[in-house]
Amino acid sequence: MSSARLHILLVCGACATMGMFLWSGPEERIAKLARDGRTREAASAAEGILQKGEATQQLLTTLARVYELGGAPARAADLLEILALARPADAGVLRWLAHSYASYGHTVGRAEALARLVRIDPTPEALAELLVLLRLDGRFEEEAVTLDLFGESGLLGASDLERLALLLSQNGREPRAVALLRAADGRPGGLDERRRRLLFELLVREGAHGEAATLAAGWLAEWRKPWLVPTLVLRLARAAPDEAVGRLAEAGTALYPDTRFFLAKSLAEAGRGRAALALIAGRLRPEARPGEAEIGGTVAVAAVLGDRALLVQAIAQLRAGGDAEAQAILAEALATTHGLAGLATLWPDLPPEILLRRPVLGVAFARLTRRDGLVRWLAASAEFGAVRPAEQAAWLTILRAELGPSATFALLDRQARWGELPARLGPAYRALAAETGHPPNRVQHELASFVRVTRSPR
Repeated sequence: MSSARLHILLVCGACATMGMFLWSGPEERIAKLARDGRTREAASAAEGILQKGEATQQLLTTLARVYELGGAPARAADLLEILALARPADAGVLRWLAHSYASYGHTVGRAEALARLVRIDPTPEALAELLVLLRLDGRFEEEAVTLDLFGESGLLGASDLERLALLLSQNGREPRAVALLRAADGRPGGLDERRRRLLFELLVREGAHGEAATLAAGWLAEWRKPWLVPTLVLRLARAAPDEAVGRLAEAGTALYPDTRFFLAKSLAEAGRGRAALALIAGRLRPEARPGEAEIGGTVAVAAVLGDRALLVQAIAQLRAGGDAEAQAILAEALATTHGLAGLATLWPDLPPEILLRRPVLGVAFARLTRRDGLVRWLAASAEFGAVRPAEQAAWLTILRAELGPSATFALLDRQARWGELPARLGPAYRALAAETGHPPNRVQHELASFVRVTRSPR
């Protein structure tokens, strides 16, 4: 390209640029300078216009962007404050202003901008941001006022709604706190577990026991947390009548049956005997097929309440059902809780066939009641498999005392021949073999050395 032609192009370009500056407004000229990275020139030009008092809203907007790009956010915020005064209903300006303050850590200005913003265009995000700033700045009264103002708006987050409810309850305004939480739980999604438990607590304090029980029953089904059953029921039990307590207890234990007897015992310990008894009523009926949990739980509740009649009733119910194992479980539970003397007092005619299922307990019971014949019959008749592993050493001692070493060795040898001798009894078996002069596993059965009692002594 010739030098003459290049000169012509440069002149044309300069003319076009000059034409743009002549025909465009000051805002456009300043904006172009800023876009070209010439922020100092842009700022200088804008400041000159400001000093002349010729600034427009558009110029303020442009200059604020220039200062942001130039790394002067404080100056940008000053200009945006002027713009916000001119356009007080412009939510976009206030958001920009809050962001500008945030960019250089001016928390007070940021909070003020957000406070003005939520008055004209409240959103969950802006409201949450404002509340955090107020707390961090120690402006708790303003925070409380803001929370209260937006309580029914549905814009408060879960933690802020919880804080409002707590503040209201601390100031004696529980009904409003309950109303807010109740309304929030009725919205799609409802409250989470923590806030529902707060609602439950406030309902109990307010005396709305029936509502508290009804709501908690539904929540328990939703949460699938069995351990919350006693937590909620026992809290209700500290204030509510038996009807509400019983309703929630029954609903919770119907969902999680394994909590029933623990809860009943806890209610008894809390002085709510009627509710405890209602919870276990009918659980020992033969058709209910009671096991260790039901039988042991009933004995535990009766012990807390000091209810002898309940134990007598339990004995009668299980005897009527005819389940020998259930009766053995009951006898053992009574002995554990009340001692052998208590068992003998409550159940003096305890059948030998039941004691045979718990041989160690049976021998102790027979010795206490001075029934030597029953002791020997139990020693001779009990199956070794009926003895729990933890009681086998004690049972060997009983056998030696009642049957002698040879018969005791014969019993162990039979177990060894059948491959059923527990490893822990190996040393005792070998010691008896040496004591009686019989090599292990080669002795003749010596059970014939004593006459097995075939009829139960009475």
